[in-house]
Amino acid sequence: MKLPIISLAFLFIFSCHALSSTKVTFINPGYEFENPTGDFWLNVTLFMQAAADDLDIQLTVHYAERNHIVMKQMVRKALQDTSSYLILVDEKSVITDTIINSTQTHPAIVFLLNKPHDQQMKRINSKGFGILGSIMPDNFQAGKLLAQHLNTIVTPPKSYTRNQMIALLGETATLAARNREQGLLSYSNREPSLQLKQRISANWSHDEAFQLTLGLMQRLPDTKIIWAANDAMAMGSVQALEKLGVRKKVKVGGINWDKNQHLALDASVGGHVTLGGLAMVKIYDHARNKKPIQSEELYPIFDVFSEKYMPLYRAIHDKNVTEINFTQFSETASSPLNYNLDVLNSFFK
Repeated sequence: MKLPIISLAFLFIFSCHALSSTKVTFINPGYEFENPTGDFWLNVTLFMQAAADDLDIQLTVHYAERNHIVMKQMVRKALQDTSSYLILVDEKSVITDTIINSTQTHPAIVFLLNKPHDQQMKRINSKGFGILGSIMPDNFQAGKLLAQHLNTIVTPPKSYTRNQMIALLGETATLAARNREQGLLSYSNREPSLQLKQRISANWSHDEAFQLTLGLMQRLPDTKIIWAANDAMAMGSVQALEKLGVRKKVKVGGINWDKNQHLALDASVGGHVTLGGLAMVKIYDHARNKKPIQSEELYPIFDVFSEKYMPLYRAIHDKNVTEINFTQFSETASSPLNYNLDVLNSFFK
C-alpha cells in the first residue's frame, strides 16, 4: 500500500531531525547559582549550552551542588538513559566508585576536566562501559605558569635572600588540584629566587583561604607571594591581607579567570572553562563519524589573563558567548579552527 505524500514528507522530516539531533546529559558537580567557590562551573555550562545551540544538541544539565551523595544518585539515574551521551566530572573518584559498583552500563561516556586514573579506567572498561575519551586541561601547566608569573612580577630579592611564597591548594583528592601543585613544585624547586615556605589545602574555598591567610601571615610575615589553586581562594587571601593592612606587600594569584579577578588579584591563569564547549564539539563529531574522542592529549588551554583577553573575559562574565560559532571547530567544517583562547577571543573583536 502506498503512503500518502504528506505522510512520506512527515517521515522524511522526522528522520532527518532524529539523525541531526544528539542528546547530551551533563552532571555538573557545582552549584546552579553563584556561590563562595566561584562561578567556574556555571561558566562551564555556559559554554556547553552555547555550543549545543550551534550544533543542534539537546543538552540536559543536573547540578550536584557540591554534594557527592547527590552526584552519585544523579549518575546512577543518568546511566539508565543509554540514548544520551553522558558527560561526567570525576572529582575525588566519586564517579569512578559509582560506575564500578553499578549494575547498569552505558555506551557513551565522556570525562570532562577530571577523569579516573589509568587503573580505574581499565576496571571501568572491563565492566562494559563505553568510555569515548576525555577532555582534560593541562593543570600542571597552569600551576607552573602561575608560579612563574607571580615570581616575575614581585620585587626581585636581594642577592642573599629569596622571595617567600605560601601556596593554598585545592582539594588534594582531586586530580586537578594535585597536578596544579606538581606544576608549582616543578617551578619552585628549580627557581633559586623563590622559597616555598608553606603548602596547605584550603579546599577551593574563599572562606577557608581567608582564615588560613590570617594565621599564616602572622607566622610568616615576610611572605611576598601567595599562590592559590583557584581564584576563589586567592580572593579570600586578598581579603585577609587587606584586613591585616599588608596587601601591597604581597602578590596574589589564582586560577580560573573568575569574575572581577582583574580588579583584586595580581594574576589569574585561566581558559579551561571553555573546554565544556570543546566537549560538545567532540561529541557532535563522534555522533557523525564514530571516531574515538582523544583521551591521551592534555589541552594546553591555560594563559595568564591580560588586557588582550578582555573581550572573551567580558563575554564569559556577561553570560553571553553566543558570538562564538562552535560549528567552525567541528571536523565537518571546510577549514576547522584550532580550539584555543586566541581563536575564541577573536570572535568578540
